[in-house]
Amino acid sequence: MRHYTLFLFIVASCLLLSCKDNNTIGDVKYHPSFLWSKAEIVPVKKTFDFDFSEDAQNDPNSYAELQFTDNDHQPISTDIMQVSIDDEPLPNNKIRIDSKVKSLTFSFTFTPEAESGKYQGILRLVGHDLDRLDSQMLSPGQQVDVMQWTLIYKKSMNPLAKCLMWLLILLAAAMLLWFILFRRLCFPTFHGVHKLQVVDPYYSSKTLTGKRLLILCAEKPAKPQGALNKLFTGEIAYEVNPLWKTPIEVTPAKKSARATNKPGYLFLSADGISLPTKWVVGGEYIIEIIESKEKVRIKII
Repeated sequence: MRHYTLFLFIVASCLLLSCKDNNTIGDVKYHPSFLWSKAEIVPVKKTFDFDFSEDAQNDPNSYAELQFTDNDHQPISTDIMQVSIDDEPLPNNKIRIDSKVKSLTFSFTFTPEAESGKYQGILRLVGHDLDRLDSQMLSPGQQVDVMQWTLIYKKSMNPLAKCLMWLLILLAAAMLLWFILFRRLCFPTFHGVHKLQVVDPYYSSKTLTGKRLLILCAEKPAKPQGALNKLFTGEIAYEVNPLWKTPIEVTPAKKSARATNKPGYLFLSADGISLPTKWVVGGEYIIEIIESKEKVRIKII
């Protein structure tokens, strides 16, 4: 009677083998495509060493047929998991091993459609021409569980998509900080001051609330304020009249307004005596055009 024996054990580095669970083969990683970045699957590889008895090695008809199944001994569909050797997929994840084979490196992958998570099953002896598996006697056609296996399938975001996502998050955070905090510090707007009215020698009323600047000028700039500039720095208002040959900039102050003292103008209180540094709400003021001696009366509301 022939006494042919197959001894099966696993050899793998700690990079692919959990030191806590010798049946854990490793992690298969996958990320989908995004823009020009292609989809990629990183298989996990495992080397199995086979130790056939001397009698089995001398018999050219000796073989072992192994198949990766689930825990119910049903074949793992290749629509979910694919086992390969030397980049050649195994049909039905099954392989016939000649008794001359000493070792084989298996590659494990999952399809993109498979769900991420833990997969467990059995490496099963489904066909053979052997008398014994380790210390277990084999009868013709007998199927035997060789070992239990565990694979982890990890799906992740495409690296390019992840990079863009974090970039958008940082950009959104920066914009949020800008609009909530830094824009107010860098470009304060009028608060508590609602309008500037010119009451003499002509009448005009300009709303100041929410604006960052009022410019009194003879004509508007040829290039108007851009939408992005208005959004990120605040709106600029214009009071246009031929009287304002040299532009005057009116800027926000605490519950008041302040005019830039340009050459050619004299800023006076309503009585024409004092030189106010601020225009407060409810006050009337005079802007004297030095060249023509013309006086423009304004009111802050």
